[in-house]
Amino acid sequence: MASSSGIKRLHVFTSFHGQDVRRGFLSHLHSHFESKGITTFNDQEIERGHSIAPELVSAIRESRVLLVLLSKNYASSGWCLDELVEIMKCKEDLGQPVMTIFYQVDPSSVRKQKGDFGSAFMKTCQGKAEEVKLRWIKALTDVANIEGEHSLNWSNEAEMIKKIATDVSNKLNVTPSRDFVDGMVGLEAHLTNLNTFLRLECDDVVKMIGIWGPAGIEELEVLAKEPSWFGPGSRIIVATEDINILRAHDINDIYNVDFPSENEAIEILCLSAFKGASVQDGFEELAKKVAGFCSSLPLALDVVGKSLRGQSKNEWERQLSKLETSLDGSIENALKVGYKRLSTKDQALFLHIACFFFFCEDVDHLTNMLADCDLDVGNGLKTLADKSLVHISYCRGIVMHSLLQKLGRQIVVKQSDDPGKRQFLVDPKEIRHVLAAETGTDSLIEDLEYLPSLRLLDWNSYPRKSLPASFQPERLVELNMQFSNLEKLWDEIHPLASLKKIDLDYSYRLKEIPDLSNATNLETLSLSHCSSLVELPYSIKNLHKLKKLKMRSCEKLRVIPTNINLASLKVVDMRYCSQLGIFPDISSNIKILSARDTKIKDIPASVVGRWSRCRTLKIGSKSLERLTHIPVSVTSLDLINSDIKRIPDCIIDLPHLVDLIVENCTKLVSIPALPPSLKSLNANNCVSLKTVHCSFHSPINVLTFYNCLKLDEEARRGIIQQSVHGYLCLPAKEVPAEFTHKATGKSITIPLAPGGEATFSAPSRFKACVLLSPVENCRFISIICHLNSKEGVKINSFFSNPRLGDLSPLSEHLFIFGGDLVSQRDRGHEVDVATSEITFEFSCSYFDDKIIECGVQILTEDAKGSSNTSQVDYFNTERSSSEVENFETESNSSYLSDDLVEAYLTIGEDIIISKHTSRWSWLEKLGLKKKKKIEKTWHIANFIIAALDSKT
Repeated sequence: MASSSGIKRLHVFTSFHGQDVRRGFLSHLHSHFESKGITTFNDQEIERGHSIAPELVSAIRESRVLLVLLSKNYASSGWCLDELVEIMKCKEDLGQPVMTIFYQVDPSSVRKQKGDFGSAFMKTCQGKAEEVKLRWIKALTDVANIEGEHSLNWSNEAEMIKKIATDVSNKLNVTPSRDFVDGMVGLEAHLTNLNTFLRLECDDVVKMIGIWGPAGIEELEVLAKEPSWFGPGSRIIVATEDINILRAHDINDIYNVDFPSENEAIEILCLSAFKGASVQDGFEELAKKVAGFCSSLPLALDVVGKSLRGQSKNEWERQLSKLETSLDGSIENALKVGYKRLSTKDQALFLHIACFFFFCEDVDHLTNMLADCDLDVGNGLKTLADKSLVHISYCRGIVMHSLLQKLGRQIVVKQSDDPGKRQFLVDPKEIRHVLAAETGTDSLIEDLEYLPSLRLLDWNSYPRKSLPASFQPERLVELNMQFSNLEKLWDEIHPLASLKKIDLDYSYRLKEIPDLSNATNLETLSLSHCSSLVELPYSIKNLHKLKKLKMRSCEKLRVIPTNINLASLKVVDMRYCSQLGIFPDISSNIKILSARDTKIKDIPASVVGRWSRCRTLKIGSKSLERLTHIPVSVTSLDLINSDIKRIPDCIIDLPHLVDLIVENCTKLVSIPALPPSLKSLNANNCVSLKTVHCSFHSPINVLTFYNCLKLDEEARRGIIQQSVHGYLCLPAKEVPAEFTHKATGKSITIPLAPGGEATFSAPSRFKACVLLSPVENCRFISIICHLNSKEGVKINSFFSNPRLGDLSPLSEHLFIFGGDLVSQRDRGHEVDVATSEITFEFSCSYFDDKIIECGVQILTEDAKGSSNTSQVDYFNTERSSSEVENFETESNSSYLSDDLVEAYLTIGEDIIISKHTSRWSWLEKLGLKKKKKIEKTWHIANFIIAALDSKT
């Protein structure tokens, strides 16, 4: 009943019932094993007894792969069942891989011990202790849940055996011995990924595989010039940091080694610092800081770890301060190898990026900034990327590892002991010293009244009222002067053909914008929070390449030029310009207009015909008492804070409306039938609202009536009965009768039909609700739901993110959401749940004590309606278990900012996103470059990603 090799680390242990398979199926399988060099153990000399022999226990534990061959009489042998218990124990305790073969027996029969298999099992159980039977049942259930080969699915048994032998061979080749992987963090995962390149099942070919990443190279030309040097079946693996070496030798199968995860980085550090995989007590925070400064570079982690071995906490702290400013000599020498191999121009480009543009700088922006520097930026970037010195991201962002950045800055520092004679100055103290002492060279500022000709001027909190009169901005490409004391930039009309961006945000004293007639290539003009600015100059009529105009919170802004049409202008933000009463009709190509909380009273009729591309319109304010015209192209309409008493007729007829926000429209009394395209309605804090025409086309994503205490009973009933993909919210005092399963508190258990087991198909859905007591000072409530079997097996997990904004709760509220009983990963398959009951467990971020009641309704086919659509909604996107668990640990103090939503709306229609693209690529596309900020508010990112999914 077992076979394996007799060496210390065995290849394969096979558990089987001899009478069923030994002479036929198993003998052919062993023959294929032998042809691939997979040794098997002859078990026929082992004496049978009441318990499995110690030799077999040892063989199981020493095997690299455990193969269970389940046949119809397998359960007739207590010996086989004890063997299986030991196998599953090794899988759980030691992580040994288990493979399954179902030979002329159905997995369901094994899982449930039914049919002929079950009859054999019941005979074996006769006279056995209950504890033994339960162990066998658990082992059979667990092994039947492991996906394997099923003989009934194969018309050709020989092909099946060949496939199994190949799968086992592949498994062995990516499952190295423990002695081999000790001390090599993350190696098994890399080997698993690399296995697809190796194609070890092809014995008649020679393959050369490249491993590309930040590592050294020994001499490929000498050692492996071409495949013909090697015999059939050879695999030549070349590791290098320079991809051109691989290309030069026609190596097309290239595996890119990424940096280790945070946990792996700490483990690498610990192996060097503590000679073990875990952190020594008391050093946890220090280890995290050191790993952070090393930026997960294995070389740095190893070198620094060894230097800290045996040192005190004080010495660790001292080394941390050194790591902030300089590199260890060993690290510097290793990293410098790639830099020294660069040409002079590419070295110069590397230093520019290291000193000024090192984190996710846009390729086009860098090219513009260095256009006059005699550097071939395009080819230079390709060279740096090929040599692993920079990474060009999905959205053309340039990313340089922080240690390479330190290397570049250290190279510049070593150019001279005198800071004024160096190529660049990056340290603020040295810059201040050079300027004060006037020791700079011609490339530096000699007088504070003088600025040289610049392409980039980036000076936050600039102290003066204007730029020096001598400043000539002819070469200027980008002007960034946030939080400045500027009242104006300059007086004269300058040639500004190179200028593409002006950002003067938070320059509270700015009173006037210069004549921009010659800035014909300007793409972005950002003047948000310039609270002294009164008018926008008429010279903007020449800005036909302007794409974004941002003047948010310009509280004194009154005058916007009219009778102009900027062809490229698509995004205009004039929110909180509280004195603005003129509708900004300055482009017929606008896609997004934000003019919330202004004095605008209505949209001119002339706009409706011209604004055929407008998608997002935010015009809610107390001044808005009526609305007679809206462009028919609008998909998202924001009327927040408006004084409207009814939904205007022009909204009811919008054919493409998806999102409608009437939050805090305190005079709104009724909501009529809305367009069938609608997927989201936010009527929070509509305190006068009584009637709602619930003719929403199911399923709707979001339907929220927070603080709408005057809703009549008909409206409440209609809202509750809506089919939902995201969530519903309305005031309530108890769980409605529709939810046939109710409980006090945060969990509810639903008994299943007699017999103790049920079968759910993937489309089966449910609606669930929680009743919460008022939660103060919470912009987001994160409601999480776990579905578990009686035995504690997790069936599925969900979470929703109701957004409450700054609203104070006036009552208890009911939150309703829906989902699939079975995970989407199992969609299209029938899933067996062998349990007598299912438990729904709810949690509410950090407010579990606010859950008063909960309820569940299992939907029938009729009740489900069209809820099985594939559209992914904004909030209820299904997550993996690990994501849900991570989410539960996050603080709920962060919230979804308008800027992030606008970022999505800005690009959502201009790009097509693959669901297989990484989250960080999406964030980079959105321009969210501050990793720590995103880590603290990653559920905001989930919102945007889900929204992008819904657009795909």
